[in-house]
Amino acid sequence: AAWPAGVRWGVPEVSGAFLTRLPHPELADGAIPATSRTVAWDGQGDAPGSLAAAVKVVAAAAVAYCGAGGAEAADAAAFLKAYAPMRVHRRLFQAGRGWDAAWFAPEFLEAVHRGFPAAPSRRYPDVFEELLPGSGKLFAFDLFSDAFCEMLLEEVDRVNAAGLPAARPNSMNNYGVVLERLGLAEMVDVLVDLYLQPAARQLFPPEADGIDSAYAFTVRYKPGEDLGLDMHTDDAEVTFNVCLGREFTGAGLQFCGLMGARDHRQAAHRHRHRKGRAVVHLGRLRHGADDIASGERQNLILWLRSGEFRRARALNPAHPPYVAEAAPPDAACVSFTHDRDYGRYKAYTPKTRRFEGAGWCPPRGYEYPGFEPDT
Repeated sequence: AAWPAGVRWGVPEVSGAFLTRLPHPELADGAIPATSRTVAWDGQGDAPGSLAAAVKVVAAAAVAYCGAGGAEAADAAAFLKAYAPMRVHRRLFQAGRGWDAAWFAPEFLEAVHRGFPAAPSRRYPDVFEELLPGSGKLFAFDLFSDAFCEMLLEEVDRVNAAGLPAARPNSMNNYGVVLERLGLAEMVDVLVDLYLQPAARQLFPPEADGIDSAYAFTVRYKPGEDLGLDMHTDDAEVTFNVCLGREFTGAGLQFCGLMGARDHRQAAHRHRHRKGRAVVHLGRLRHGADDIASGERQNLILWLRSGEFRRARALNPAHPPYVAEAAPPDAACVSFTHDRDYGRYKAYTPKTRRFEGAGWCPPRGYEYPGFEPDT
């Protein structure tokens, strides 16, 4: 109704706005055929390049995704039924009793009980450590007790030993467990609603004001499996990353700049994991895991999401997706998966060579002075 027949739209304005408003990661730029990236309305049906043709592509992708979701739901139900009799710590699954005080670091629990004021987080220097002072982007604090970390690790170990079909926790990690599949979804909801979201609101307004969902999973790094993780951003407004253990060397967490900012790929801080301690950051802060040198590290990751914040940000002209980079990137912050100039700063390996020439960052038109792509 808003586009009467005969009215034409400028292709750059419409196609750019249309593609940047697709919020779901399954509809990433690469999932839309190039022939449908030119969006115009001419009232002439669904000819290639028309808005109707583009809508058909998106609709087909959505239908395919929902169909896959139905199969995944059935698989998850079967997994849950098979694992329930094998549970190690049944207390972990009793959401009605809430979380035991002994599972938390005392200082954090005390801060939760007295309530977080609207004042900046520096009111609580004994609880939250700001890792990039004055930036409001990255914090760390003691969250879990050693006892809770051991309980959760024992539960994860039982899952791994059970030989049940495993689902990857995300598109980048090969080893880990999605807590919802274990039957811990309600416990995660309690953790987020009563403990983590109040902390997130204190640290990251407005991103955390409208948190409406959470995704929780563990990840595992060890020689012979996943060693580290390429630079990336998270599908979350706020991320809590908690080290559960075990003994390991290496495996630091490198942080860079915010996605699309002038310092997007400039090194900012390297975090050293400690058992029970959480690092919490904006999901759009670029980061990556250094390779583990020895031992085994397992972490609990919680992605807190807000559809309200995403919609508001997408429509706010004061927050464009990208601005031009100010300078060449630091080598510690380049991504073999995403960056067009990765090979200029790091050597590809036999495993990463397939990504050469396939990057998208920085987008064309937003390069730093003197930029040269790999190919």
